[in-house]
Amino acid sequence: MAPPPIVTGLSPNEGPPGTRIKIRGENFGSQPSDLIGLTICGMDCLLTAEWKSPNKIIAISGPIKGKGDVIVTTKYGGTGTCNVTFRGYHLATIGPLKESAVWVEETPIYSWGRHSLSPSSFQQEDPLGLSVEEAENKISEEELLGYFPGKCGDIGSQHFSPAWFLLENHQTTSFNDLKAGLNHLTRKVQSQKEGQLSFLKANLNSVMDQIDTLMNLREKYEKESSVFGSTPTIKLERAIKESEREARKLFDDVLARKDRAEKTRNALNVLQRYKFLFCLPCVIERNVEYKHMVLTAIESFSKYVRVSIIPNTLDKSDRVQYGSLTTLDRDEVALLIEDVIQIVKESALSVEQRETSLLDSSSAQKELEKQVDNILGSFYDVLNNLSSTEDYDDCDDNSPVVSQLIGTPVGPHKTGAPHDIPTWENRLLITLSNCIFTKITILDEISKKFRETGFSSIDGPIKMNKNKYESLEKSILDKYLEQKSDPLVGTIEPSMYLGRFDWDINVPPTDIRPYAKECVNNLISVHSEINNISVNLLDSILVKIVETIAEELYRLMSCAQKFSKEGAQQAVVDIECLQWIFTNYLSQNAKSHFKEALAHVPELNKSDKLLVEDILKQCKVRMKTQILCLRKK
Repeated sequence: MAPPPIVTGLSPNEGPPGTRIKIRGENFGSQPSDLIGLTICGMDCLLTAEWKSPNKIIAISGPIKGKGDVIVTTKYGGTGTCNVTFRGYHLATIGPLKESAVWVEETPIYSWGRHSLSPSSFQQEDPLGLSVEEAENKISEEELLGYFPGKCGDIGSQHFSPAWFLLENHQTTSFNDLKAGLNHLTRKVQSQKEGQLSFLKANLNSVMDQIDTLMNLREKYEKESSVFGSTPTIKLERAIKESEREARKLFDDVLARKDRAEKTRNALNVLQRYKFLFCLPCVIERNVEYKHMVLTAIESFSKYVRVSIIPNTLDKSDRVQYGSLTTLDRDEVALLIEDVIQIVKESALSVEQRETSLLDSSSAQKELEKQVDNILGSFYDVLNNLSSTEDYDDCDDNSPVVSQLIGTPVGPHKTGAPHDIPTWENRLLITLSNCIFTKITILDEISKKFRETGFSSIDGPIKMNKNKYESLEKSILDKYLEQKSDPLVGTIEPSMYLGRFDWDINVPPTDIRPYAKECVNNLISVHSEINNISVNLLDSILVKIVETIAEELYRLMSCAQKFSKEGAQQAVVDIECLQWIFTNYLSQNAKSHFKEALAHVPELNKSDKLLVEDILKQCKVRMKTQILCLRKK
């Protein structure tokens, strides 16, 4: 979990509804989606909130009144706290040209008649005719609300309080000045009354004409009411509706036909405009059929040309050659040993009259076991010589090298060197495959054939040679692992700290590091080489190499002096990704090494673990091809 958000500053800290507020603080999230709640004085303002940075949010206040806290809620930090307050207030009166974020009732006292357009005419003058001066110790609005609840100091308001007005504007005015202001207000009221009377005197004729007009209007209304009743407009309304209904009856058919004609016209326009779309399927089908016909003709012509020029390349010739191969005796070489055993049995071991069995003699039995051991030992010597480098010094130039850039084995096919025999690694793999097959299959098959033909048991030479082949197998496997594993593991540490990298960094991880990808690619290269020789060797070789990689990672993690939060995230991403990719070839030792390597990395919190999981998901998608290369069938 991330730390909770804290609000430490507001700008401004008061205002009417619709005020644009800059909220400053800490832990507001790392992206806009982290902001899930914002309340100002208890009012939800999330819809107007705009996330700027982890330390700044801009919002617009709602219809709030009074003081309250600004509370920010984030996805990972939860509900936060506030060290400052915001005060909201409503404007008492708002003119027709002033913007307001909330609905305000129109003030009835506002003069909608003609008035001067000068800016000074919109400024309210003091009714007492005194100058309003700012007092040093002015009473705050909260205190005035406490003295006069539900009142205000605005003259145009219905809740006007004279005492509020005097305390707010004339707190320091003397009593004599207040008396003079009262006299001024009295004279002003009297002058307004005299002005109204003089207006009537000057426009007496117009006023009388208006009164006469009103009297005539009243007389005519009373006269028509006696004739048409008290509600003449109802009859008129009925007549108008009846006329409208009759008129619609006359033109309903015409209007309906007009609508149908317009619909038909629009449909025809659409068909004409997009005619090619309706014809497209049949055109495509016709073109496809034509191209199929052309392709069939070309194929037939090419077959006739091939028959006349190179007749042996047709399918018919391939079938004939395959039939010839199937008639061959493919088991002839494999049956030589059985034929030899049968010939020996028939010629030398058959018992005639007054003869004893040749193998009943202990010396003959020992000689047989010795000869069997010599034959089997000869093949062992051949395999041993093939796996030795002493007889192939002239082939050193063809041995693979290790790339200093990516650390992968590069064979002659990559370097461009000519080669007539397999490389040293391939010779080891071929010899190892023959050794395992001989130990598991060939020796048991020879022993079985001896028993089937009536010979005495040769379990002694077979068991002794199995031990020799098993020791040779371990020796060849060690040589191959030394040839492949040591250079592969040796490139991990230089690649890990390439570019002056250190685990005490402040750069957030976005992918596994290049050394991890290099390990995967190197293992894929070894996998490809083994797969070309014998698939059965994959488990025995790749498991050992993965153990070596895991042990090297454990050593490097234990040698790291310090981990930052980002460095710990990167290390966990690298180790877990390698462990997941190498799942098919993990032994218990490798698992324990990976686990010990993770134990040397500092523990991550919940949000960091979520980040690591997201990166691992992206890596699995990006490295899908490499993962498929190492997957077992």
